[in-house]
Amino acid sequence: MDDLRTYFLILRRWWWLAAIPIFIVGVLTAIPMLQPADAPTINVTYTATANYLVGLPPEASADDLKDLNIDPVHARWITSEYMVAGMYDWVRSRGFAEEIQKALAKDGIEFTVEDLEEAIEAGFARSRFDYIVEMDDDTYLEDIIAVGTEIMQTRNNEIFPQNDGENMVVVPLGDPLITETSNVIGIGGGNSLFDAVIRIALAGVFGLLLAFLAHYFDPKIRSTVELEALELPVLGEIPKV
Repeated sequence: MDDLRTYFLILRRWWWLAAIPIFIVGVLTAIPMLQPADAPTINVTYTATANYLVGLPPEASADDLKDLNIDPVHARWITSEYMVAGMYDWVRSRGFAEEIQKALAKDGIEFTVEDLEEAIEAGFARSRFDYIVEMDDDTYLEDIIAVGTEIMQTRNNEIFPQNDGENMVVVPLGDPLITETSNVIGIGGGNSLFDAVIRIALAGVFGLLLAFLAHYFDPKIRSTVELEALELPVLGEIPKV
């Protein structure tokens, strides 16, 4: 019971210090909540994904591999998986974006290399390669996919010198898939009521911590209880008028 009375006295003495964080957080939380809600902004993005199988063409020296007890078919499969990883690095490079930009410019389609670098992505799994283009406008998505496919099919020998000038076979797995994604952004009205309650509750906990810290570091003697805690004799007490 004495502990509860002590806590009550501490809070009664330092209530204003505990209230400061609650007041500040309450004001900062209420301002955006009281603002009128704006119309939401819809951000639409379009993604084109094309899938390919990548492999090496049949080798003329297959008989030589057999003489070495190496299965030529298995060797081409394993090598193709390494080549797909190299294709991934190439498609995501600035050089590939520059080739796309030059090819599109010939058809009167103008893009900066930086825009194409940001739009082009890739992925791969074993011998399957994924060519991905994401933009806010779907007008030229098919053109970028088509130009990129042609470059990958006819120019990959330029970046893989280990193929001795021979192109890998890049086979499209169907038509590119174009998807649309809508993201709602810019909704006004500020924070939700649940967020406001959580923030004010945390501010209250911080305010209580400040109050007890202030009491702990307070050098003043304010009651006979505090004197007795210091083992000092109390001769008398003058009551408040």
